[in-house]
Amino acid sequence: MTSRFYILPFAVCLLLFSGFKSHPSSLLFNSILASSAPTGVITSAPDTNIVLLLHFDGSDGATNFPDTSLHAHSPYIDGTNNAQIDTAQSKFGGASLNLPDGLSAVLVPANPDFLAPSGTDFTLDFWLRLATLDAVVSIIDFNLALSDAIAHVTNLDVLIDQTYGIFGTRALSANTWYHIELDRSGTTWFLFIDGVGESASDSGDFGSSINLLVIGGYGFNWHDAAAQGVEGWIDEFRFIRGIAAHTNDFTPPSSPYPDP
Repeated sequence: MTSRFYILPFAVCLLLFSGFKSHPSSLLFNSILASSAPTGVITSAPDTNIVLLLHFDGSDGATNFPDTSLHAHSPYIDGTNNAQIDTAQSKFGGASLNLPDGLSAVLVPANPDFLAPSGTDFTLDFWLRLATLDAVVSIIDFNLALSDAIAHVTNLDVLIDQTYGIFGTRALSANTWYHIELDRSGTTWFLFIDGVGESASDSGDFGSSINLLVIGGYGFNWHDAAAQGVEGWIDEFRFIRGIAAHTNDFTPPSSPYPDP
């Protein structure tokens, strides 16, 4: 198969690709988990550590997306952006964020809350339901770039510092809800789908700078057809700074996270 390389500025995002596979790093994940003490499920985190919490609840068609964390960021949409609350699909709460066309996204203004420089633990997790599995789908972009990304390259993978650092083994299916979680503990990264560890990496940095946080698209061109954002739904989006919620397999949450 033909390898694909995207040399772009700095970011953290979720993408969906096809046509690339070569990943022995699952061996690294198994060895790391074997040596890690079980962390279990973090049912709560110190309120100040939860820097973003988006339930994506509300009335059908609404375009306000309150951040219920104590940090109270102000997510918004602009331009020809069709991101909206949808009551036809949800994981919790009877509604979710619908991104109907691959050209829409929710934008969160840049803030130091999203910085996670070397050695800073963090947790990023949310529920994802893709309506289609296009060739390239950017799901979360932390820095208007893509050099750091969670990607689907036939399976779900993670791009760190412009190189593939974590390689998953599970292919996603359309129209299915999945819990996605990315953790960093010290210098080690962990990727989980539905609480099952996909792989791990012990290298790479993240979050030395931050621009606009884009949920559902690629930061520079979230409204550009060539950029391929999400067609589907996102629910219960959470970012915790200073805590890695898991380094071993866990049971995904069965209810929405409580507000701080």
